[in-house]
Amino acid sequence: MSNSCSSIDKVISDKLEKEGKSIRNKAAFGALVKLIPVVGDSLLHALTAGDKEVKAEKQEIQLDLLCKLVQKIDVCITEMLNDAQQKGAPFVEVSGTINVRGEGADNVTGIDVSSDRSVSFKPGTVVNVEGKNSKNITGVKI
Repeated sequence: MSNSCSSIDKVISDKLEKEGKSIRNKAAFGALVKLIPVVGDSLLHALTAGDKEVKAEKQEIQLDLLCKLVQKIDVCITEMLNDAQQKGAPFVEVSGTINVRGEGADNVTGIDVSSDRSVSFKPGTVVNVEGKNSKNITGVKI
């Protein structure tokens, strides 16, 4: 599934770009993959299924669903960040495992901490960054 996740991210990004839309928070893709892996598997299956017309229709429906979900997740992340800033949230806490994969990108970055943020990394936090045919690969940028 890991290879299909990065290709699903690209398919969604391409479709949104064609519609003149974008995702500000790349974490939305990770959340999408975590929340609905079955839809990702179904999309991959639709891409490799039989009849071309049925396959195209299934792909379009599922891709529309994925795009809507990732946009909603993106809006929620933005609202959460705005609320935190308004409330003067002093820092962001990072924990768990963060996997970032990029292909053919100028920059692939696991975590980029802006200058106006304080970040606390919980013990055991792991950041894995993989870049294929990418110019710059950075795990954590502070």
